[in-house]
Amino acid sequence: MLPKLRLLLITALMIGATSTAYAIPMTASSLAALPDDTTVTALILMNERPDVDELRYKVRMLKRDERSDVIWRELDDLARRSQLRVRRILDPELDSGRLQRIKSLRIANGIVAHGSPRVFERILDHQDVGQLIHVIPRKLQTDADESTFTAVQPGDVPWHIDHIQAPLCWTAGYSGEGVLVAIIDTGINYQHTDISDHLWVGGELYPNHGYDFADNDLNPIDESGHGAGVAGLVAGDGSSGTSTGVAPDATIMGLRVRQDLNSGIVTDTWLAQDFALEHGVDVISMSLGWGHPGPEDRVMWRHQYEMLEAAGII
Repeated sequence: MLPKLRLLLITALMIGATSTAYAIPMTASSLAALPDDTTVTALILMNERPDVDELRYKVRMLKRDERSDVIWRELDDLARRSQLRVRRILDPELDSGRLQRIKSLRIANGIVAHGSPRVFERILDHQDVGQLIHVIPRKLQTDADESTFTAVQPGDVPWHIDHIQAPLCWTAGYSGEGVLVAIIDTGINYQHTDISDHLWVGGELYPNHGYDFADNDLNPIDESGHGAGVAGLVAGDGSSGTSTGVAPDATIMGLRVRQDLNSGIVTDTWLAQDFALEHGVDVISMSLGWGHPGPEDRVMWRHQYEMLEAAGII
């Protein structure tokens, strides 16, 4: 994919939304203050951390798709090896009911778990745990006014497409064909005719063209409209009358991390970035922001994006 088309995609997706979570370190006293029946979301970062510079050097001579594959395998191997002893403590808690969900986070080498604070007290001083972070979701109020739209006649080129001169790239033969774009957002409308012909095929494991991290299921359907709109901006091909996408031949993967723009949890976004890396995406669209992150958030975001960049993902 040429840099010019990449910039077109990025230019079209720079509208942000405010973050819906913040993170603070867990301590023995903060955990003890929480009742047994409280459901806590914890990010457990391992002592052994991935070295971005080392991996970048290792893949420096490889093609982009090869870089992504090698980096994923290295991260997956590190996570499996270094998380093993902690998982032996946590996994039985799923059967006990004190944990509701556990997922491995490879890019940062961590574990995301939801459950009782009593479980996290058991691993607070574990030799393999580098940091235990309490990730706290929050509801946000937005000041956005209702959007107004200008009607476009079927067949016309919409203003935003013409404004960034996307048709010039199409004429030159660059329409996004062969490019896999992950939409990390409120989901996608995979039933819409403008994108239904070019959706990522996830096989039997992911029959609906992605994953829903917000509800932890296989159906990333958009219930609020934002992610569906973003998918249209990326790759709407005009089957319904008007081509809205800057790259109408790109392939779309839907990764739902928020129920709407005002609710969600930041670890779902990091897990979605893992998924995108694992499945070989070329571009990630994340039309989301994170407001005023604390120091733990900032370090995580920096690490996530440096690793994705090393893998060649835009």
